[in-house]
Amino acid sequence: MNLSKKKINPIVIVAVLVLIAALAAAGIFLIKKNPVSGASQIANLKLYLDDETYKIDSDDRVVIPAGRPRVPQIMCDDPNAEIFQAYFPDEAASAEATIRYGSEERKITFIKDDSLGLEFQYDDRIQWAGDIPNATYTSSDPDVAKVTLSGQIIITGVSDKPVTLTATNGFETEEFTITRTVKAPMSVYLLTGQSNAAYYFAEPSKSSKTKKGTAYVFDISEGNYAIQSMNNEDDSQARGNVDAAIAKSLYDEMGEKVLIVNTGLSGEKIETFEPGGASYNYTEESWSDVQYIFNTDWFKERFEPRIRSYIWVQGESDDWESPEGYMESFMKFHDIMRSEKYGFDYSFIASIVPRFFRPNDAQERLAQGYDDIFMGTRVTTNFSVESGEMRSDNLHYTQKGDNMVGEELGRSIALVYRGHGDEFLEGEEI
Repeated sequence: MNLSKKKINPIVIVAVLVLIAALAAAGIFLIKKNPVSGASQIANLKLYLDDETYKIDSDDRVVIPAGRPRVPQIMCDDPNAEIFQAYFPDEAASAEATIRYGSEERKITFIKDDSLGLEFQYDDRIQWAGDIPNATYTSSDPDVAKVTLSGQIIITGVSDKPVTLTATNGFETEEFTITRTVKAPMSVYLLTGQSNAAYYFAEPSKSSKTKKGTAYVFDISEGNYAIQSMNNEDDSQARGNVDAAIAKSLYDEMGEKVLIVNTGLSGEKIETFEPGGASYNYTEESWSDVQYIFNTDWFKERFEPRIRSYIWVQGESDDWESPEGYMESFMKFHDIMRSEKYGFDYSFIASIVPRFFRPNDAQERLAQGYDDIFMGTRVTTNFSVESGEMRSDNLHYTQKGDNMVGEELGRSIALVYRGHGDEFLEGEEI
């Protein structure tokens, strides 16, 4: 191929210029004008849903069944469209998704309508709302939905076939039908860092209370390579620490089941999180193990994992590390967490207590300097032994402190996933 420039005859150039001038004088233009200022491009985006059962109507609404249905996810082939999906906390009858395209914004409203039936997700638990005294309960298919002696309905399977539940005391009878049960979307977060992230000082009896069937944990530090509920069979709290508080807050805000993959290790410095370091290797092993579970038939038949973000609770071991050194090591970890290997959307940092001023400074700079790093909580600013958030060593959080950290992290994460990340105070100018 000849890449040399071609020479153009000067006479030809003059002739072309004369022609352009003549056309312009006649009001004829060869150059395409830009679109009229203010013309909407977002209205013409081709949006669709990942479940063809439902459609976006002409009023930008999507009608879905009542109960706890799987909310269809909005999709768009234009990479410039930014989509924030709709989330339904318990009892919510409607929710909005937001699509942003440049400076434009479009809302899609999702509405629950019982005329479309009653839908629940795997492992949902619903208390029977009837008022028949001394009732006994039966199910037309206990493999799909069963009812306990106390009237708690538990979704035990996934099926497109209706199941009818009945309550009777011999004189009165109530029944209702669940139209469909579906796989449960599960938001997956990785919690990492050192001892305030690791499960060493937890007190489940004092922990934020999760609802059974909504909060799960995977933590190989206990020698258990299974996804476990954060609740015991009797619904009492089995898991404490910051894990349970995060999971409760996230579920309360967003209405999706939550899995926390805990990879915290006590006493680990920031440099060990660089690829090849002990903390990174432990994170990699844990993530590989949980991915194996995601690919089992049992899991795939019941859950739909949605990889979200990683949560960072670390810094006490790096009091003498320069802020620049801390940031450099963090970004090596962050870049790989954001890569296709892991696929996390964002990093949420739990700010270290201010007396560790170098890592605290580094964390503030990271949150200010990068769009995909957020300071998820600064609640530790006023933590102390005297007020009960710190243990007597003035290093580790009490369960009270864990609850405060986790609950605010959950609220912050929900804000970002709803499209309100710009509301965060990202720190002062440095």
